[in-house]
Amino acid sequence: PEPTAVPTTAVPPVEAPTGTPDPLAACPQPVDGTSLYLSRQGGFCFLSPTGFTLDEEPDAEGVTVRMYGPPRGEGFERPSANLTVKLNGPDEGMDAESYAIRWIELNYFGQPLPAIQPLDLNGVLAAQAGELPGFLNQRGAFLTANGYRYSLMLSPDTTGMQLGDELTTDAETLWDTVTSSIAFFPPDAPPNYISAEQVCPQAGADTLPFVSYVNGFCTLYPNDFTAVADFAGRFEGGPVLGNLGGFENVITSLTIANAGPANVDQARDLAAPAVDEGIITWDDVQELSISGYPAVVYHIDREPWVHRIGLILVGERYYSLVAQPVEPELWPDGIPYLDKLWNTATGSIQFFTPWE
Repeated sequence: PEPTAVPTTAVPPVEAPTGTPDPLAACPQPVDGTSLYLSRQGGFCFLSPTGFTLDEEPDAEGVTVRMYGPPRGEGFERPSANLTVKLNGPDEGMDAESYAIRWIELNYFGQPLPAIQPLDLNGVLAAQAGELPGFLNQRGAFLTANGYRYSLMLSPDTTGMQLGDELTTDAETLWDTVTSSIAFFPPDAPPNYISAEQVCPQAGADTLPFVSYVNGFCTLYPNDFTAVADFAGRFEGGPVLGNLGGFENVITSLTIANAGPANVDQARDLAAPAVDEGIITWDDVQELSISGYPAVVYHIDREPWVHRIGLILVGERYYSLVAQPVEPELWPDGIPYLDKLWNTATGSIQFFTPWE
């Protein structure tokens, strides 16, 4: 599971390096079957094999470049090989190996750690690991260059998997072409990176801190509640309320999650799906601010009990808070605990750049 305490030593900010006068001087020359991709903002360039689609996703928090091939195989789910190159933020004093270990510890959730091997990326030392978690197993290369963290993630990882010949060939073509040609230089526009250490609250007299580095949020929770070890972002406590609808020993809980890209301009629009489905009406939606971010709060009657929902708009992504059960008539003893947990979390929650 992810660590639940904020490190006591703050990471010093990394000063933006000056851009290379001519990044092209560091880049490879295209050969037959390849084309040069250059990201001045991301500080890298590489050769991309022809026949693969390339998408660039620059944003305030980094630069992501994704290449993917055609769907292979038969059936409804036809996987395609894809490779992502990403600038992830300041290196925070890590080298390639310590970066790989940190990434694996935050994403592997207690499974045996995979072997880490050195990988030479044209003079830049990276740390490679295979069979990493993902929709399909991934192969990753982690490195630091010019004060920043970079990752290369291939899916699927062909090691130890029974894949079709076409999918295997696509994946290895992507990996071999990019890793044999990639070069790094100081980025022209370093990402607007906010670290957990910059914003996360410290423990209080009756509260404890929780940090989800991968999901990009931190909060305080009452010290008479428990942060569930194998369910990051879930907090439980208070008296056992009873049994209902096949659920035994029901207790008060709050679950906080990074819900993904928001794709909306205002927090009110986050409630639109529930309104459109007839679960709630607009009269049920309360618009407010949570920790300075626009948010909406409403209740939904979802079997077997009522839930309190909070949706917070944070830039281009949004976060969900689900508190339950909200049953003042059936379980009045639980409401003070639910309100205490909710008010502590919403009064202290902070957001930072998700750690990758």
